[in-house]
Amino acid sequence: MGNQIVSGVLVILSFLGIAVLSSILLKKIHFPYTIGLVLVGGVLGLLSYHSNVLEIFRQITLSPDIILYIILPALVFDAAINIDYHVLYKNLVPILLLAVVGLLISAGVIGVGVSLFTTLPFIGALVFGALISATDPVAVIALFNEIGAPKRLVTLIDGESIFNDATAIVLFTIVMAAAAHPGAAHVNLLGASWSFVAVLLGGVLVGAVIGAAGSLLNGFMKKDIILQITVSLIMAYLSFVTAGYIFRFSGVMATLAAGIMMSASIEKTFKRSNIETMGHFWEYFSFIANSIVFLLLGLTEFHILKKNVTSNEFAMILYVIPVVVVARILGIYTLIPLYNLINRKKEKKQISSGFQAILFWGGLRGAVPVALVLAIPQTFPHRNLIVHFTLSYILFTLLFQGTTIKALMKKLGIQPETSFFGDREVANIDYDFHGEGLAQLVMHKLRDLFDNEGFFIKVNTTADTLEYLMKRQGTMFQILQERGKISLTTEPKDVPYFKTVMYEALLELDSSMDEIKLATDPKRMKELVENNENTPEDKKAGFQFLRYLSKDRLLLDIKAHDKEGIIRELVEHLVKVNAIPYKMFENVLGEVLQREKSMTTALGNGIAIPHSRSEYVDKMIVLIALAPRGIDFEAMDGKPVKIFILILSPRKETGPHLQMIATLTRILSDENTRKELLASTSTDELYQRLENRARQKKTPVKGTL
Repeated sequence: MGNQIVSGVLVILSFLGIAVLSSILLKKIHFPYTIGLVLVGGVLGLLSYHSNVLEIFRQITLSPDIILYIILPALVFDAAINIDYHVLYKNLVPILLLAVVGLLISAGVIGVGVSLFTTLPFIGALVFGALISATDPVAVIALFNEIGAPKRLVTLIDGESIFNDATAIVLFTIVMAAAAHPGAAHVNLLGASWSFVAVLLGGVLVGAVIGAAGSLLNGFMKKDIILQITVSLIMAYLSFVTAGYIFRFSGVMATLAAGIMMSASIEKTFKRSNIETMGHFWEYFSFIANSIVFLLLGLTEFHILKKNVTSNEFAMILYVIPVVVVARILGIYTLIPLYNLINRKKEKKQISSGFQAILFWGGLRGAVPVALVLAIPQTFPHRNLIVHFTLSYILFTLLFQGTTIKALMKKLGIQPETSFFGDREVANIDYDFHGEGLAQLVMHKLRDLFDNEGFFIKVNTTADTLEYLMKRQGTMFQILQERGKISLTTEPKDVPYFKTVMYEALLELDSSMDEIKLATDPKRMKELVENNENTPEDKKAGFQFLRYLSKDRLLLDIKAHDKEGIIRELVEHLVKVNAIPYKMFENVLGEVLQREKSMTTALGNGIAIPHSRSEYVDKMIVLIALAPRGIDFEAMDGKPVKIFILILSPRKETGPHLQMIATLTRILSDENTRKELLASTSTDELYQRLENRARQKKTPVKGTL
């Protein structure tokens, strides 16, 4: 027993060492890593027959259980937590067409074609067609993550791979049962549709339940990333085993659903600083799983094909390969043009000819067909021939299609994705600051402000550029600084939010100029150098609109007529309703007036948002006041202001200050909304209208900041 354990440990360490060395070499020669490992595995198998030191590798091969219960859950879960389910949802129809109808077409064509011109009977050819038609998520996900591809194309291929696993298993099971009991074939065929639905939806249900439970548990352990990673590992394997082994549902679909559930809730259940750590863990775990499975795949293929392939079988293999290729062509070029025809008036839904070509050529096969073919009982007629056909075609897709797909993408003009937004509609805005130093200051200030707002921030730097990806739930900003220019990419609905943050960043930098002049006095510089203590702020984030507003903080008719008087009246009302203590009145008023001196907060469209991060409040306070007749507030567009919003946020607790400004600005940019609010005759009516407006899912943006 002891020797077996030591041998097992040495084999695993050998695989990891070979993977590391292979990775270094393959990167230098620009060869796909996972496909290179198949070749390395084959070479390792060859050497094992010529070296006593490597003799142990003669007995090592892949088994269905290793693939299905050890390797596959890790790879699928890693794909699930990184998948853009927004893109997946938008492309669900073509994915299901390819995964269900396309697989059935392919299996049927292969069954007929192979049975006509080989010694394999029709039922055996149909078994081969069912298992070989499933594109493999292990091979595809690994390859496309490595070479880079547009997000929609990756999602189409990944989605088809994952979904057609369920279809292939159902069809494989039905055909195997039909072969064992020919008289009951009609019963199985009649139940095929229900079997598919049960396997697919059952797996999704099991995965969703486990994913929800795991996410809930992670929410209670927000400060302990080690425990959260452990829970995610349990979710990946428990969902797969429970669905696939206990309930006979699709384990892949269960793990996919669990991963998506965790990904959807990760911003609420994980600390921002730990989200990237979680991603790195699964990236590493996926690397180990990929390395082992492709090395074992190379070893297994060498061992099996070396021993048993006859010249007659080799001739049949040369015929089988084009038959399977033609079957894939028929599936792609029948269904996708049909989908495009149905959506001929919706240009964005069209799948281009270049994408169709990559969908065809990127239909690699890998470990999943191996698991299915090795699961065929030894007593099954012509089993060895099916195994040889399967392994040979897998080698063809990996070594020929896999090594040429990058060149094909280049020839077709399909570039790796440069945007995090995929095919979503985006707006692009460029800011020219005419100097690299100033642009860097603005970028760092933007990062601080977005960090205060609770965004997860991913940083990417090169010698010439600095890039931030700011993400929180459905809001995402891609900000790139190159020399003196800053470029923004975001969805149109989020442009006003970013403009608000940029506006605040510039104001804060502008207000720092006097402090810089003071600090650069020689005596003051000496003091600063000698006393450099710095106390970090306790940063918190969170946002619920209307949470900070109550009916007693609404005013229907302002009596003051000048800027200072208006702000005074607003602050006085907060004192009156006990929102701030009377003794703090002058202090708070001074803060707001001082902030207003930097630049007017009347942005246009009859709206003014005087605000301040205050030392004298312990929670965010919002007050809304109306002036239906309009009051001069030195607005940017020179027009009278009719709606005033006073926002006070605690300076020590950096909450969603800018999120509140941006949200209210976006809501009030709609002219009809402004008219509706100004027509309110009571605070109850005004509050109800604000509440109704806040509950709407989409806020139209007709104005600008």
